[in-house]
Amino acid sequence: GRMMEDGRLLDDFIRRHSGERTLLETLRDAFRALLEKLRGGERRQAQLAVDRLNRALDTAAANAQSETAVHVDGKERYSVKVTDDGRSVAAVDSDILSHIDTTNWDADKKAQAKAAAKTALLAFKDGIQVNGIDYKVNRTSRREYTWSKYTERIYRKDGEMFADKMRAAANTDDIITATTNWANDGGLKHPRNDNFVDFAHGNVLIQAGKNQYEAETVVGITDTGEYVFYDVVDMQPTNFKTVERYSSTAAGTDAVSNMQENLSINSIRDGSEKINSKNFLKGTDHTRAGIERRRNGETELGRKLREAMAQADTQRELALAKSKLQSQYEAALTQARASGNADLANALYKELLRIQKLERGDDR
Repeated sequence: GRMMEDGRLLDDFIRRHSGERTLLETLRDAFRALLEKLRGGERRQAQLAVDRLNRALDTAAANAQSETAVHVDGKERYSVKVTDDGRSVAAVDSDILSHIDTTNWDADKKAQAKAAAKTALLAFKDGIQVNGIDYKVNRTSRREYTWSKYTERIYRKDGEMFADKMRAAANTDDIITATTNWANDGGLKHPRNDNFVDFAHGNVLIQAGKNQYEAETVVGITDTGEYVFYDVVDMQPTNFKTVERYSSTAAGTDAVSNMQENLSINSIRDGSEKINSKNFLKGTDHTRAGIERRRNGETELGRKLREAMAQADTQRELALAKSKLQSQYEAALTQARASGNADLANALYKELLRIQKLERGDDR
C-alpha cells in the first residue's frame, strides 16, 4: 500500500529491481487489477504507479542489448558493457584529459582536470533518464563531484585514480545505468543546509582505459522527490572481463497462431489481461489472520495489493503452462495426422481447456 501512495518508495523499488522484468510486470499487473476496484485518489495513485512501472519496463526492454541505451538531450548513448558473469560496466571510452599531462600533477593541472570534468557534466544539464526515472545533474552535482572530500583525498593519494574519476564525468549517464544494488540511507545522517532529505547508494563497475574499478554511486533525494546525481566514491581497483552479448529474438509465433486457428481457442486469454479478482476488494478481512495483519501494521490496501500480486503470479504460471501445452499439442496434431491416432492430441486439448477455465477464474 505505501508503495502506491509514496512515489519515492516505488521509484526506489524500480531502481533496485530494474533488471527483474518479471517482478516489475507482476507488480504492474497487480496495480492494474486494483484500478477497476478503486475510486478517487486511490485510483489516481494506482494509475500513476502503473504509468511508472510501464515506463520502467519500456526502458528495460530498450536496454536489453549488447550495450545499454540511455537518453541524453534526446539522443541515445551506448557505452555500458557487460562482464562475463553478467554485471554491467560503465566504459569510459573517451579521454577528456588528453590535453593534460597526467603523469606529473600540480595545482594548475588539477584545476584543468576539474574544469574538464565540470564541462563534461554540463552535457547532462537537462537530466538523464534511466529505467523510467529522471536524474538531475546540476550545479550541486558538478561541485560535489569535483570538490568533495573524497575527490581531494584520491588526488593526494592516487593521481591516476583521480584522473580516471575526472574522465568518468563524461560517462555519468553510463555510471547511473550500470549501477546496481541501490539502497537508501533512510534519512539524513547529519543536518544539512540544502533540500536533500535522503541519499541512495549503489554499486558500479567502471573501466577507464586499462584501469578497472568497483565504486559507489551516490544520488541525493530532495524534499520534492527529485533524484540528483551527487558523486562517485570508494573507488577500488579490481579485475573483470567484458564479453559480447547478443539480444534474443522471439520465435515460434507462427506455429502457435496456426495451432490456435486449428483449435479455435483464441478465447484463451494472455496473462497480461485483467486478473480475475472476484470478491477481491469487498469489505474488511475480519478473520483472525486479518486482525493479526492489521495489528502488525499491514493496511487493508496493502493486503489487497499483496493478494493481487499473488494472483498475478498465478496468471503468469498459467500462461507459461499454456504456452508449453500449445507447443505439445501442435506436435501431437502432426503425429495424429500421420498415424490416425488422436488420443494424445485430445488429452492435450482437454488440458488446454482446463487452463482456459482457470484463467477465467472458473475452477469447477
